Amino acid sequence: MDHSQTSCTREEMLEKKLAVLRGILESEEVYLRELDALLTPMKALRASAGTSQPVLSSQQVQTVFYQVPELRDVHQSFFSGLKARLNAHSQAEEMSSAQEMVMCSNYKLEVGDLFLKMVNSLGLYGGFIENYEKAVEVVRKCTQSNSRFRTLAESMYINGADKVRTTYTLEALLYKPLDRVTKTTLVLRDLLKTTPVEHKDHAALQEALRLSQSFLSGVNESSQSKREVKLTHGMRRQLMRDGFVVDESEGVRSLRHLFLYTDLLLCTRFKHAGRGKQDQYRFSWYLPLAGLRLRWVTDHERPPDTTVRLQTLRTKMFLLRQQLHQNVKGTRGLTWTARSRKKLEQMELLLLTHSPVYRLDLHSPSGKSHTLFFSSLYILEEWRDSIHKLTAE
Repeated sequence: MDHSQTSCTREEMLEKKLAVLRGILESEEVYLRELDALLTPMKALRASAGTSQPVLSSQQVQTVFYQVPELRDVHQSFFSGLKARLNAHSQAEEMSSAQEMVMCSNYKLEVGDLFLKMVNSLGLYGGFIENYEKAVEVVRKCTQSNSRFRTLAESMYINGADKVRTTYTLEALLYKPLDRVTKTTLVLRDLLKTTPVEHKDHAALQEALRLSQSFLSGVNESSQSKREVKLTHGMRRQLMRDGFVVDESEGVRSLRHLFLYTDLLLCTRFKHAGRGKQDQYRFSWYLPLAGLRLRWVTDHERPPDTTVRLQTLRTKMFLLRQQLHQNVKGTRGLTWTARSRKKLEQMELLLLTHSPVYRLDLHSPSGKSHTLFFSSLYILEEWRDSIHKLTAE
């Protein structure tokens, strides 16, 4: 009995791993399109640099696109390798009709070496990060002073898989590799969770995660610039706790997923993906724990108008739920039901972000501050104690 339960658990893990890998492949394809779009104007700008009326100087072109071609090569190699492995696996699945044969095929799928190779190239990101602030400065300066460059920098296109064109600015595309560094660590965590310990991939993925975390832990906030980052080596990071919090910025509240590591707080935007796809985390901000000061308010009260608005919102939600319940036979039509469910989800999110009153202020030595809200005093104290233990060491 125990053996069958173990087999079932392992089989489910391998199925989840396959779903995660397919999600990673899709994500890599999107990232490659972003890098390709970023590199599209590089050749023309280089050619222009040698003329009597250059759009950018050779040095400026070098600064703006520093390490981007190399990053593109690394991810193209990784994408091609992963796609080939998954295609070969799909063919093996088609040939294996029996369930046991499919499971065997899942077990034989190995990708650890691809991730290890990719993570070993993270040093390229180090160079990109160190240069990032200079690249953005050139883009902003030249956008203001050069109309030809402004036209180019404000209308860059990416063709999606559905052949829909999306417009980006050059600065927005330059941010994509920064976002990718965080995502790599999060993806490896998900992948390791779905890989059985005895699988050949486990050791390689564990090492890839260690290297990725070690690299990310080297990112420290500079006191001279809000976005400048520098790298130090030899540090190891451990995830101490994570969970959903409400982050308030310039009076606007947003639901965020917060990660507490041994050396920093990482705040991400979380997007739940559809069935069989990988959940998405997007970088919002981070604060190193070194020198971090905490201030908490346990008796914080909502303004009267907010209390009234929330009560009105709860009433509307109650009435809408009643209408949906009464419409079980679908007499109002599928469109009405879909719209109502979406409206209810939006109301629930609004309630979730505006209900919490227990506030925690975070102040960094560099002058950067963030405000978090929690739904209960118990949760706030748990987070506060966890952070305090790490900052007191």
